[in-house]
Order: sequence, then structure tokens, then C-alpha cells
Amino acid sequence: MNFLKEGKTNWKYILIVLILAVVVGGGILGWKYLRLPKEEKIVPQEKAAVPVGTSMKLATIGEGFEVDIKFSPDKNRVAYKAKKDGKWFLVVNEQKDKNYYDGVSLITFSPDSKKLVYVAKKGTKEFVVINGKEGKEYDDIFWDPTFSLDSKQLAYGARKGKKMFIVVNNQEGKPYDRVRYIIFGPDSKKLAYIADKEGKELVVTNGKESKAYESVENLTFSPDSKRLAYVTRKEEKEGMNPWLREYVVVVNDQEGKVYNAIENLVFSPDSEKLAYVAGYLEENEILVKKFFVVVDGREGKIYSKIVLFGPTVEKPLFSPDSKQLVFVAWDEYETPDGFHETRRFIVIDGKEEEVSYTIDSSTLTFSPDSKKLAYVASQREKSFVVVTGQKGKEYDKIWGISFSSDGKYIIYGAKIGNELWRIVDKIE
Repeated sequence: MNFLKEGKTNWKYILIVLILAVVVGGGILGWKYLRLPKEEKIVPQEKAAVPVGTSMKLATIGEGFEVDIKFSPDKNRVAYKAKKDGKWFLVVNEQKDKNYYDGVSLITFSPDSKKLVYVAKKGTKEFVVINGKEGKEYDDIFWDPTFSLDSKQLAYGARKGKKMFIVVNNQEGKPYDRVRYIIFGPDSKKLAYIADKEGKELVVTNGKESKAYESVENLTFSPDSKRLAYVTRKEEKEGMNPWLREYVVVVNDQEGKVYNAIENLVFSPDSEKLAYVAGYLEENEILVKKFFVVVDGREGKIYSKIVLFGPTVEKPLFSPDSKQLVFVAWDEYETPDGFHETRRFIVIDGKEEEVSYTIDSSTLTFSPDSKKLAYVASQREKSFVVVTGQKGKEYDKIWGISFSSDGKYIIYGAKIGNELWRIVDKIE
């Protein structure tokens, strides 16, 4: 049949085709949806993520409720513990948990911010609670719950009687006299920790034990997970100065140069460089007073102290492109009138910038393009973020800073009075 009949539109034919299309099409559509599996449901679209440029209040805490405040990595949630009628419970973004315990501690978010774990106590027993689900009870849980970088695995240290072990995804490991310092490799496939055995300390990596040492500290994986570094103390020799302890860095079982103090190991993002803080004990001294940064065996400038406690150089940080190294340092010196004064510095690639405030070196953060540096500083009991040397607004306290993926915003948690906020600042 033709659409045109003797030069005119054949409306009868078109009407028949339209009716057939509706009947057949509707039948096919109905058949398609009738064949959907029973468990497949049409669900509402998830709430859109908070825009990176949005600051917002997450919670208001009551008097005496501010204990163990933890922000999620994306700063969209904040958790803290609170107490009522002698029992402890968790509060997340002002939502009170329905479970009450004799104790709550070690609150931790997963790297993807989707899981929340903490340690709870009932009577004399402790257990982890993951997104509201209680785990197995132990006599003690003594090491912070630790997530793998992909957020799929969870490990922590536990005790039964006199023996300690790690628990990974609810599976108990080999018992030791003591275990601690649990870390996952960045590939989420390797797990290492320090264990005490017969009076010595050793490193256990995926169940394999290293040689025994006098002591082990500072386990650190390279970003590619191919190298594991840590600090060990060498055995003391007979007649040796009791204050003259010797330490070395061990990388994949290979020992480095001996120093009298070593700490704060860090690999560059490309896994090619290793930096750490080291120090020497001078003659007739009982404390290490001269510290410096070592990068691939090369020693940097010495920063000294006279009586103050702790090293004069804090943990270094490489930029994402592995080309820059930054750290916080200070020098203590004696003035002509006999007073002790301190100069503080932020040091980037050997260039010092003196600052008048205290820097939290654990917050040093580069932008993704390695062009901006940010950190949290404090002065006169107030905290603020500094980005490329520019001081930001003051808050009562600040938690964990991070750049947006485009490097145009800085994101962190802050306390304003009794309010907890997610703060997003645009970088001018």
C-alpha cells in the first residue's frame, strides 16, 4: 500500500500503521520490564556529592562532649564520642548511635570515607565496631584499626591472655609477645608490622619474619610497595658509652649508614628517593643536639638545640612530582644576656623562610601540580591554614587539610566555638 494515492495522502493507511506501532511497541516494552529480575529495583538517584566549593556546619557539640574528634577524609562527616549516664556512644554529624558502651576509642574512617570503625568496650572485653556491626571480643585491642588504601581490608592489634596478634579481615595472625606499628603497602596487597619474639624485635611482612634486632621503628613502604624501610638499633658493644646508641636504616634487608638518632622515614612519590631525619651525639654529651635531613645518603644543613626536648628537624615531605622536599626546622641559640631563643623555619629545597608561628609538620601538603604548599599553623591558641605563604582565617582548631583535584580549593575540618565545620577556601 502506498502513502500517496493519486497525489493525495492515504490517511487510512497511516492510521493503521500508527495503531500497530503503539500495540507492538507497547507489547515489547511491557515484555522487557516483565523480564526484569525480581531483585532489580528502580531506586531514587543518590544525593549529589557536596560541591567542592561549599563550606557547611556538620555538628554542634555540647559542653564536655568534645572527645576524639575525627573528620572523614572527604570532610563530609565528623565523628566524636560522647557520654551519658555513665555510658559512651558515638555521634556522627549530630546523629547519635543507638549503641551504648562502657568505653569508645580509636575512631577511624576508611580512606574512601565510606566506613567508620572504632573500638568499643563491654565490661572487660573490647571489640571493633564497623559501620555499626560489632566484631569479635578480645581482652584488649591496643593498636589503631588500620585500613588498606583501597579501603577493602582492616587490620588491628588484639590480645588474648598474655599473647598478642594482628587481626586482618577478622582472621587472627600468629601470636607474639607483642605486636605494633601495623601498616599496609600502598598497593593494599602487603601488610607489615613489628613483633617481639624472645626479647628481640623483628618485622613481619605478609607472614614472613625478618632477622631479629635490638629494636625496630618507623616502618615505611615505598609508594610502589616494592621497598620496605625501617629503623633498627644496633647491638650495644661491651664498654660502649651507654648514651651512644647506634641506629641504621634498613631497606629491603640492606643496612645503611650508622647515626645516633634516626626517625621520620619518607619515600618520594616516584619511589626513587628516601629521606629521613638523623643526628649525631657529640663528645661529652648525653643527648643528640644536632639534626639534619638525609636524602639518598646526602646530609643536609645541621639545626641545633641547647636544652629543648626533641629533634630540631621534623618529618620531611616530597612534592607529588618528587622534585621538591620540604620540612620544618628550628634552631635554639643563646643570646648575649644568657637567654635561650628559638628561630623557626619552613625549608623548601634548602631555602629557609623564618616564621613567627608554630607549624604542624604532619599537615604539610602540596597541591596536585606541586606548585602550592599548604600547612596548619598556630599562634596565640588559634589555628589557621597557610597556603603559599598566605595566612588564612583563624579557628579554634583545624583538622587535616587537602587540595581539590584542580588545586583551586583547600579543604579542611575546623572548630568554631562548639560547632564543627567542613571548610572550603578558594585559593586566590
